[in-house]
Amino acid sequence: MTDLPDQTLAELLNQIGRSDDKACARLYRHYFDFVYAFVRHRVTVDAAAEELTHDVFLSVFKNPQDFECRSKFSTWLCAIARRKAADWWRAQKKALDLDDVDEQTIDNAPDPDWDFVARFESEQDAQAVRYCLDRLPAEHRETMFWVYYEDAGLEAVAKHQDCPVGTVKSRLFNARQRMRECVSRWIEGGRHG
Repeated sequence: MTDLPDQTLAELLNQIGRSDDKACARLYRHYFDFVYAFVRHRVTVDAAAEELTHDVFLSVFKNPQDFECRSKFSTWLCAIARRKAADWWRAQKKALDLDDVDEQTIDNAPDPDWDFVARFESEQDAQAVRYCLDRLPAEHRETMFWVYYEDAGLEAVAKHQDCPVGTVKSRLFNARQRMRECVSRWIEGGRHG
């Protein structure tokens, strides 16, 4: 997904500020899949992810002037989506298991030479991937989203998640480990997260 050109985006936001439904529809169509994918990696319920995605756009449509061009528009949308997802989790009163490994352990850990994407493609089992992704803590799902869905580098992910690069490495390490274990159990027929 590529952001709309700055000039086009500015025009659309101005039109949205004047209650132009066509501008709303154009912005929505362009960014919906991206925002939905981002939210879906944070929220494990499809219906909730869709509702939260709509809420993100409603926020934009109510206050289009809030975008101050200090970041990419997609990054701004993700910040709104992250807050909406956090609110949803608080409302659900879900406890998230956040057991991060310290930075030194990550830096000293040997690379397992396990190609995450190729393994899943060779397994051709999207259901296993979705099942296992849904069982990751929200921060780990988001890290996986940026690295594997958007091909973002570690520094870019750290900027998106507002954390140090070491934390991103830790989240990615933990997410890979959990995904590997979960998919292995799935393949063996256990289907336990």
